[in-house]
Amino acid sequence: MFLSRTGIEALVYEGRPEPNDEADYFLGLTPNSVAVLDTLDIKDGVIAHGTPITSIVFPNHRRKKLEVLPCQA
Repeated sequence: MFLSRTGIEALVYEGRPEPNDEADYFLGLTPNSVAVLDTLDIKDGVIAHGTPITSIVFPNHRRKKLEVLPCQA
């Protein structure tokens, strides 16, 4: 959206045709990224589609928990 505001047309490619909740991927929003979303006037819409989390689990290749970190709301 920032590129569009400066006249640059961007094309986004997606690797999957549909969302996959079992893919073990997430996109975390830091305070800086939330500030950017607010600048673009899309913060509320993005956050409304998200799911708050209470912790992040870091597993090894055998899914053994190596670390569990709490998340702040």
